[in-house]
Amino acid sequence: MHSHDHFRAPTAHDMEILIKICLMPLALKTQNDSFTFVHELKQEMHADLKYVESLEKETDELESDKAEFSNMYDILLQKLKECECLAQKLSKQTETVSKEVYTELLRSFAKLEKHSISLELALQQCQEQIKNDTICKEKASNVFLKEREQYFEKQDLKAQLQDKNIAINYTWTLFLRSKDETPEVLKDFLKMIQRNLQAQAITVRTDRGTKFLNKALHAYFKEEGIENQTSIPRTPEQNGIVERQNRTLVEAARTMLLAYKLPLFFWAEAITTACYT
Repeated sequence: MHSHDHFRAPTAHDMEILIKICLMPLALKTQNDSFTFVHELKQEMHADLKYVESLEKETDELESDKAEFSNMYDILLQKLKECECLAQKLSKQTETVSKEVYTELLRSFAKLEKHSISLELALQQCQEQIKNDTICKEKASNVFLKEREQYFEKQDLKAQLQDKNIAINYTWTLFLRSKDETPEVLKDFLKMIQRNLQAQAITVRTDRGTKFLNKALHAYFKEEGIENQTSIPRTPEQNGIVERQNRTLVEAARTMLLAYKLPLFFWAEAITTACYT
């Protein structure tokens, strides 16, 4: 005998439950994420401003050192000229002028010239670094403005979907060292969802893997009054949204690792980046 499933149109009560469970918590979560994002950005900008101020202070100190060295250089140059004049006078009076003293003075003068050149190069490098940092900050600011515009566009789109009573899916990623951690991780995740969204989980849909069909989760679902829906074996299309999302994240993570030539132990970071950006 073949049985046919009977479907019924969603009632107003069903739509009200859908809004409470899916849309309202998502809106609160999105608002909290936006506040957190703005707060973290302000902290980063404050730290960047402090860094630029420290570079400007170092530049002022180098300028001061350069001025001091320039004064010393002028004094030494004047003394060197006086020594040259004295040497000329002595050479006229006597033929036993010490050439060693004159050579030592020339060596000192050469060392001072090298030190002056090194100070000028250091000052130029510091100025170029400040200029490059300023350009980087401007680029980062432009990127932030573009991301903020995209964020507000997404929020407007979500609001329009909510007005039309269209459900919105949201994805979390949890990483396990082994499959036997699944029961505890899933319990903690459901508790977090119920606590943050202030709503009772009604249905959990999984495949028929042993990581989901076990005594620990069966007892937990029974205790919490949660229905565990399972798909038919070898029919992933019954849970097509999750399968498609999983494939999208895996392909994006694999592309990032290959593009930047990163080792595989960055897999979790790549999946998280693909999911939350």
